[in-house]
Amino acid sequence: MEEITPEPPVYDVEEVAQNYCIWTRPGGQRCRAYARHGSELCYWHDPATEAERATGFRQVDRTPKSQPVLPEAVTLDSATAVHELLQRVANYVATAERPDIGRAQTLGTLGAHLLRALSLRQLEAELESAREQLAELQWSYDLAQHQLKEAWASRDAALHSHSR
Repeated sequence: MEEITPEPPVYDVEEVAQNYCIWTRPGGQRCRAYARHGSELCYWHDPATEAERATGFRQVDRTPKSQPVLPEAVTLDSATAVHELLQRVANYVATAERPDIGRAQTLGTLGAHLLRALSLRQLEAELESAREQLAELQWSYDLAQHQLKEAWASRDAALHSHSR
């Protein structure tokens, strides 16, 4: 059986060269970074990315594309309030013409974290209450121990005085 070896790919040298940044260093050596899509320059040499490079932030279109999920701010201080928020988010995603899925995911994640925090707050309150009850029981136990010692001491004193 004859072995089939694939032909090496044939590259158009000019096409490959066009994928690289055209900027040249002072010594004449070309930049080795890939050019940005639709540009002859890479991210680092393209003037269109200068503001982004300077600030570290990508320029983003901040015009609102959808209605707010909630018409007003809500207080999320109980599991019921968080549950209501998550219901509103679910309804928004299900019924909005152009839902902002990223915002809905963020609200869902925050809701889960809020529920966990509320649960921890409730556990902390229960723990504090248990500590207070334990302190009361400890005080009652110490008082009972003291009264028992006094009772034994009086009984011993009475027995000792009768034995003489």
